[in-house]
Amino acid sequence: MCGIAGFIDPSLPRQDRLEKAKRMGEQIVRRGPDDHGEWTIENGLTFSHRRLSIIDLTPEGKQPKSSPNGRYTVTFNGEIYNFKSLNQQLKELGHRVEGGSDTATMLSAFECWGVRETINRLTGMFAFAVWDHQLKELTLVRDRFGEKPLYYGWINNKLYFASELAPLIKEEKPHLKLNPQAIQLFFKYSCVPHDLSIFQGINKLLPGHFITWRENEFLDSKSPEKYWDFVAVAHSKKSSMDFTEAKEQVKNRLLKVVEQQMISDVPLGAFLSGGVDSSLIVSLMQSISSQPVKTFSVGFDDAHFDESRFAGETAKHLGTEHFRLMANETQIREIIPELPILFSEPFADSSQLPTHMISKLTRKHVTVCLTGDGGDELCGGYTRYLWSKKIWGKLRKAPRLVRGMAGETLLIPTPKEWQMLYDGIEGILPRQLRFSNFGQKMFKFGSMLSASSFSNVYEQLVSHWEPSEILDRTLEAEFSVQKLMQTFVELKEIEMQMATDTLSYMPNDILVKVDRSAMGTSLESRAPFLDHQLQELIWSLPEEYKVEGGETKKILREILYDFVPQSMMDRPKQGFGVPLAEWLRHELKDWMQDYISDEALNRRGIYNAQEVGARRVQHLNQQRDWHYHLWDVIVFEQWCRHYGF
Repeated sequence: MCGIAGFIDPSLPRQDRLEKAKRMGEQIVRRGPDDHGEWTIENGLTFSHRRLSIIDLTPEGKQPKSSPNGRYTVTFNGEIYNFKSLNQQLKELGHRVEGGSDTATMLSAFECWGVRETINRLTGMFAFAVWDHQLKELTLVRDRFGEKPLYYGWINNKLYFASELAPLIKEEKPHLKLNPQAIQLFFKYSCVPHDLSIFQGINKLLPGHFITWRENEFLDSKSPEKYWDFVAVAHSKKSSMDFTEAKEQVKNRLLKVVEQQMISDVPLGAFLSGGVDSSLIVSLMQSISSQPVKTFSVGFDDAHFDESRFAGETAKHLGTEHFRLMANETQIREIIPELPILFSEPFADSSQLPTHMISKLTRKHVTVCLTGDGGDELCGGYTRYLWSKKIWGKLRKAPRLVRGMAGETLLIPTPKEWQMLYDGIEGILPRQLRFSNFGQKMFKFGSMLSASSFSNVYEQLVSHWEPSEILDRTLEAEFSVQKLMQTFVELKEIEMQMATDTLSYMPNDILVKVDRSAMGTSLESRAPFLDHQLQELIWSLPEEYKVEGGETKKILREILYDFVPQSMMDRPKQGFGVPLAEWLRHELKDWMQDYISDEALNRRGIYNAQEVGARRVQHLNQQRDWHYHLWDVIVFEQWCRHYGF
C-alpha cells in the first residue's frame, strides 16, 4: 500500500522535475512513510512514489520500478492478491519475475501479456501509472470497485495524477478553481461523487476503468475506457443452483479470498464491529490461522452508538486476541482539525471520525487490517433497502397530495421525541421491527412521503441538502443517484438499490472514508467482499438468497452460523457513528458557530444564508435534528479555510 503521484512537464530541467516529484510525495507521506522514490525521462514524464512496506520488505520492493527488459516502468498503489498464481503462470510461459513483490509480478506480466490483458488478470485493489517505453504510452488504471483512489487532469497545460488532491494543491493552487457542480453534489450526498473532484478540470478515474495517452497525444482530450463492467455483472442471468450448493460455493470462495488477503510480511489483524460482515471475515480468518487473530473495535459511552460489547462477545467466542478502545469526546474532537488533511477534498460522512479513531488504535499493533466493507451492498444489508421497498409499496397506492399531508404530520414531533416513544416499546417489538436511530428514520420517512417514484424515494433516503435549499445559484447536475438507478430498472427493488450503491455510495463514500481514515495512520485496509469473482458469484444468485422477508444478508448469515451461534447475531443493524447531534448543541457549539455564523455564511457568498441559519437555530433549540446538514456546511467551510479557497 502506497501513495503515488506524477506529472508531465518537459519545460523543467531534470533535477527540478525530481525535486518537484519529491515535494508531491511529501504531501501524501502518511500513505507511505517507509520509503520514497522519484523517476523521470526526457519527455518530462515524472513519477513519485511513497512506500508503505507490506510485501517484500527488501530494497527490491522499491518504486518506481521497471520491468526486467526495461520496457515498462510503474508507480503502483495497492495489492495484487493473486500474484503468486500469476507468478506460476509466468514461469510456465518462460518469463522471469525479479523479486518477491506483487509489483515485480505485475511488471513481468506486462512483458508477457501487455498492459490491457494484464489488467483483466489482476485480482486486488490498485491504482497505478505505467509507462510503455516502446509504444511511448502512459496508462492510468484503477481497480474494479474503487478501493484505491486516483485523480488526474490537466492544470496549466500539464498532466497531473495523484492518489489524493494535496500534491496538486501544493504545486498548482493558483490555477485551481472550485467546481460549482461538485459543490452542489457534495451538499446533496456529503461527498463529491462519480468522476468529479472539487476542482474544475480534475477528475477521479472511475472504478474498473483505465485511460491511456500516447506521447504525441498529451494535449488531446482522452476518455477513460472500461475494462470490467459491473452493470453487466448485476444483470447476469440468475443461477439455478439450490441454496445449500450456493452457500457452499460462496463459503469456499470467501475462504480462498481471505486466505489470499492474509498474505503479508508485516503484522495483520481485522476490524471487528460485532456485525455480520466483520464477524464473518474474522471467523474465516481464525479458521485459517494457527494463532489468535488480532481484532479491533472502538466503543462509546452512548449505547446508541456502541457496538463494541457485541464485538467483544464475538471475539471471545472465536478466540481472537481482541483490543477494545473506549473513545471519549475529547479524543474524537481531536480528529476534527485533521479532516481537511486526511481527506484533501470535502467529505462529510461523520462516521469518518470513529473510523479514523479505530485505525489509530489498530496501527499501534498491526500494519494490515481486513474489513467487512462491501458486504452490505453485496447482500442487501442496509435497513433502507427494506424500508424503501415497503414504503413505496404502500405509497404508490395513495394520492400524492394525501401522502404529502401525512408527511407534514409526521414531521411535527422531533426525531428525539420519536426516539423516546420508540425506546418505550422496543422491548416488545419483533426483531424485524427493531431499528437503530428510529427517530431519525421516522423524520426521513415523513419527508419523503410525497415521492413520485421508487427511484425518487431512494434518492431522498440517501440525500441531505437539495441544492436549491442551500445554494443561491444551482446548475443542472450531470450526475444523480436517481439517474444512475435507471440503469438497473430491470432488477427487483432491493437489487436495484444494491447495484446503485455499488456504483455510487460505496466508491464515493464508504471506500473513501476507509481509505483516507486508515492511510492517514499508515494502515492498509483490505476488503475481502470486494473480490470481483466473489461478487460475480453472488450477483448470479437469486435475490431471495440474499434478502428474504425481513432477513438481510441471508447467505452470509448462514455461513456465519457455522462459526458463531445465531443468538449472538440476532439484533438490528447499527451504524458506525458518533453522537454528533448533541456535540453540536453543546461541546462543539462555539466551534460550529465560528464556521456557520451568519457572518461566515455571508462572507462565502454562495449560500442561502437564511435557510442555513434557520436550521442552525432549530438544531440548537432541539426543534429539529439537522446535524447531518450542518456537518456538511461545517466540513466544507473548514476545508475551504484550510486550503485558502
